[in-house]
Amino acid sequence: MRGRELACFFVCAFSASWILASSAIAAEPQLPKTVCASWTKIAAVTLRGTSEQGGLRGNFGIILDLRSGRYMAERDYGVYSMAEGFDGNLTWKRDRSGASHFVDSDPARAITATDVWLFRRGWCDTATNGIKIESLPDEKDSDVEEVVWQVTPQSGIPIVLRFERASGLLRQSEVHLWSSRLIRHYSDWRDIGDGVMIPFFERDEYPEDGSVETIKIDSTEVSPHPVDGKMFARPPSPHDYEITGGRSSATVPYEDDGIGRIFVPVFIHGKGPFAFEVDTGGHLILTTATARELHLKPIGSSTATGGGTGVIHEGSVRAEEIRIGAAVIRNQPIWVLSLPDSSNDRGPGGRVLAFSVCNCSSDSWCREIVRGKQ
Repeated sequence: MRGRELACFFVCAFSASWILASSAIAAEPQLPKTVCASWTKIAAVTLRGTSEQGGLRGNFGIILDLRSGRYMAERDYGVYSMAEGFDGNLTWKRDRSGASHFVDSDPARAITATDVWLFRRGWCDTATNGIKIESLPDEKDSDVEEVVWQVTPQSGIPIVLRFERASGLLRQSEVHLWSSRLIRHYSDWRDIGDGVMIPFFERDEYPEDGSVETIKIDSTEVSPHPVDGKMFARPPSPHDYEITGGRSSATVPYEDDGIGRIFVPVFIHGKGPFAFEVDTGGHLILTTATARELHLKPIGSSTATGGGTGVIHEGSVRAEEIRIGAAVIRNQPIWVLSLPDSSNDRGPGGRVLAFSVCNCSSDSWCREIVRGKQ
């Protein structure tokens, strides 16, 4: 009798444990998978369309490898173009100047992990190992009920996803970056064949910076086969600079105003010299007076921020040649903005921001500009 009671105890205990475990598994958070069945059957997708931001409109294209998360996206606004991608290991960016560089800091790697998870629709994965999923209170946007989740992909940063309850389609994603939020809005979802759903309209906004980009898709292409990995490699930087006379460095005179500012003489299109202030990070900038004197008319009105909390608006021009001493750089986009008199008391000029210049020219040029001779 004792044996039967003991056996019953173990059987009952085991059954209870199995029931509890099954309940726990059933209660695991499950992200919406409405459009996942068809999505997981393809290996790559190419989207092409238009991008509008900062008063400029241009071509947009993205190629995405769904298996590895590798991608390459490009925007071309005529006066300048930009691109970014993920080669399977690191994110790279090709900035306005045409220079490309890897983005490999620890915070940048974490952002990349989340971006890649989002682009390839990681919520369609059957395995959730290493991913933290948290259900947040439902929300309502106008008449649309939204199911809200916060997901932290493995090695990534948290991202909030808002799905339409009725359709299960993603309406919005939100991440907190270093100094701003990036909120992506998705709409106009269409079936492009075999049940593969694509949002044909995306609106990306950085509320703290006042920057907004809208992307409209015109054409799509899907493939059951992976894309050649070379497509996602970081592009080489253009050879758009030279030190004339066959030299490897250039030494230029400079003015130290005694209060922490250094000015160098700059020629643009053979005209000048214009007094440019050397800065150690940021953009290449022309004052509005300098652009006017050079008959360069800025287009667009992009937003920009600096060390403070203010937001300014600036247009863009393109310079065929910029010369500082024997150092020459060609075919460069330049921001144009009105600088305060306190930073523009040397007459028409602008700013040579050495960090940016280093990215698109030779390091030796930057070092000589900074240390120059007075």
